[in-house]
Amino acid sequence: MRDGRRFRIYPNQEQARMLSQWIGCQRVIQGAKIDEVDYQQWLRRHAVFNNVPVEGKWAFDQAYSHFKTELNPWLGDVPSQILRNGTYRAKAAFQRYWSGLGGKPKRRHKSNTESVIVTSELFQFRDDGLYLGSTRTPQKMQRVRLNAHRKFDRPKMIAIVRELGQWFVSFSFADNETVLSNDELLAIHAQVNEEEILALDRGVVHPFYDSEGRVYDPSDIVHERICQYDARRVSLQRKMAGQKKGSKRRNDTKKKLARVYQQKRRLIGDWRHKTTHAIAKNAPKVAALENLNLAGMTRAPKPKEQTPCGVFPKNGRAAKAGLNRVMLQMGLGIMANQLLYKLNRQGKALVLVPAHHSSQECSRCEHTSEDNRTSQAEFYCQACGFTANADYNASLVQRRRAWHILRSDGPIGSMETLNAREGPIPSEKPPA
Repeated sequence: MRDGRRFRIYPNQEQARMLSQWIGCQRVIQGAKIDEVDYQQWLRRHAVFNNVPVEGKWAFDQAYSHFKTELNPWLGDVPSQILRNGTYRAKAAFQRYWSGLGGKPKRRHKSNTESVIVTSELFQFRDDGLYLGSTRTPQKMQRVRLNAHRKFDRPKMIAIVRELGQWFVSFSFADNETVLSNDELLAIHAQVNEEEILALDRGVVHPFYDSEGRVYDPSDIVHERICQYDARRVSLQRKMAGQKKGSKRRNDTKKKLARVYQQKRRLIGDWRHKTTHAIAKNAPKVAALENLNLAGMTRAPKPKEQTPCGVFPKNGRAAKAGLNRVMLQMGLGIMANQLLYKLNRQGKALVLVPAHHSSQECSRCEHTSEDNRTSQAEFYCQACGFTANADYNASLVQRRRAWHILRSDGPIGSMETLNAREGPIPSEKPPA
């Protein structure tokens, strides 16, 4: 199992200048390799005589020495490993693109958040901090003050990040802990009782509402700080709109605005980790999560057809934008990924269940109707009269669905296989 760490570092002025030079040179090499591959692909498409074999169509050349010319002699002032890692980053980006896991790589420009990959030839972790420089000449390595607040093993590669003038070091390392995959844990917990499943309903008003009646909302302090950051953001945006582009005061305002975004992002990220940790701790053996199409739910509505008078009717785009902003701010998809690995570390499994009509189905008599949902927070069954909180009732419905999925015949398979099963959910419990 691999674990990750992110520590704050405090380089002095000379060290910060050296790291900035590493970042810039690696970014130049990465962009040059991206342009080189794009040009080669353009030649393949337009060449009259194309003798390139099919199996070598996506070959990637990791050479970088030909970029060091008289026009850019400053590339020779940094270690060669920094330039080599620039080609590695370009290659990794193209491999993700060719395999369908990411978009097409583009040339990066200087921004508020930049990073440089450093391999083991240029760094060492010691008891008194992080040392940067060539390991062949330890006497010339520079010590950088490190705030290591947690234990870690020695990594083979690190990423030094500069974010709004602050410096961090991020890396991952292999620990001795053996963690079973989620598919293996699903097979182990296939015969659990329904009471041993903690189902979670996701929503906008309450990000998580579990089947035990617990609500996982941001605390009043977190909510108050989010409102303060939003008010500060609006104020700075209005101020920047009246300032001259390129002026010093406008650049200062941009930095303040970026800092507000950073503080809000860190606040919500801290709440996500604490919330998913609490859910993983409360789950008995299996946690059930409704399988939502978050990309489709946060998609902007399509425009309506133009009237004969040349007017486009309103399609509710402004109202939908506000709803999308709230959903994306909480990061329900990110929290699902965090919950998955935290459950697996504790020997627990996560199963995704179909989300169709879960808010309209009664958890007691299974009667499904639109009239059961009287309001956003209230559920009243028109058949049996069962009354409960709408999110709590939906979590009970999802727990029953998850129990039927786990107890169904055949192999458990992956989470995608479970979600792809068709057919109605059985209304009666199968025999134990």
